[in-house]
Amino acid sequence: MKMIWVSPECPYPANTGGRIGIMKRLEYLSQNNEIYFFCVIDSDDEYKYASDLLKYCKEVHLYKRNKYFALSKLLKAPFVCVSRWLTSMKYDIERCFENEKIDWVIVDFPQMLGNISEKIFNSNKLVLNQHNIEYVTLHNLAKSIDNPLRRILYSVEAQRLYRFEERCYRNLNIKLFTFVSIEDKAFFEKNLKRSILCWCL
Repeated sequence: MKMIWVSPECPYPANTGGRIGIMKRLEYLSQNNEIYFFCVIDSDDEYKYASDLLKYCKEVHLYKRNKYFALSKLLKAPFVCVSRWLTSMKYDIERCFENEKIDWVIVDFPQMLGNISEKIFNSNKLVLNQHNIEYVTLHNLAKSIDNPLRRILYSVEAQRLYRFEERCYRNLNIKLFTFVSIEDKAFFEKNLKRSILCWCL
């Protein structure tokens, strides 16, 4: 099968929990599938890792994150989302989807859904990998911050991320959700208040 894979960060080197999870799945799925990998990077230094990812992927596309430009889009969604929404990335993903006759589109983290076109959502081929319940993670981070102003900003962003995620899950055509744990799956279904097709990894 042919798969598009969309990630919010470069998974190589695999030195964090999220990166390890992505790399392990890439290693496994690349054995019998063609993977077209798209991800956001934070620095020019990360372009060098494309060659490492090409060991598992048919194609690798890296896009520099623009944090300053994202400030102009904050009314649309939280910063953790809009700072990873790139017009060129969205266009290239849709073009790959059309030209390569893709079977599945795998997206890591809900923050990356802004890079997915309406055509792909309507294709019934979209899989969302939930590494965590993202707004809960951000909310817990906010509670651990000592600086009062930063704590308020993170708390507000956590609430905005909750509303963004809920809107996505209710309105977008996501075929399958994957989770790292049974507990995350149960939390997700309870708060979404409806049964949904899920798979725990």
